[in-house]
Amino acid sequence: MSFDPATELPPDYSRFQRALAHRSIRRGWATAIYGPRPLKEDSYVVLDGAYYRVVLEESHVEEFPALVLTVEWTAGQTAPANATVLRFGELPPADRMGLRTAVYGGVYRAQVHPVQRLVHSETPVPFPDGTDESVLASCDSCWIRWDDRVYRLASHRETTVNQSVYRYGSTRAAPNAAAFG
Repeated sequence: MSFDPATELPPDYSRFQRALAHRSIRRGWATAIYGPRPLKEDSYVVLDGAYYRVVLEESHVEEFPALVLTVEWTAGQTAPANATVLRFGELPPADRMGLRTAVYGGVYRAQVHPVQRLVHSETPVPFPDGTDESVLASCDSCWIRWDDRVYRLASHRETTVNQSVYRYGSTRAAPNAAAFG
């Protein structure tokens, strides 16, 4: 039986997973630090028509800065009339990544908002580059508009968390589809 790239390639990777694989191809390596292992073992990825094999080269655990956050949302939820509402797209990159981690259950998981309800009560969320640029770090109670939802968020304190670190490498498998199969 021959290898069929159309069925063997992982079509269900999120844009964050694809970006991780593409960084590995462009740089020769890429590191991921959020949640469970983000890429399947020995993944094949297409970039600019060429086929690459992306593999886990190393994994270990490191301690990172984190914010202890409470994030809540219920269907139909709105912010109080006098509340300041921050826009997700205007938050610093570290805050957006932290909020994605809390809401999606990990950056490399399906990028789907909750349907009925979300409650993360005092959950440590990693901020690998620290919280110096974070707007959320000083947010006792704030509201964040993200897509068609308004999330209530409270930052309780800074802490540290042990987080898995995954380093991926890549090798070119074929210059095109014809040479790959």
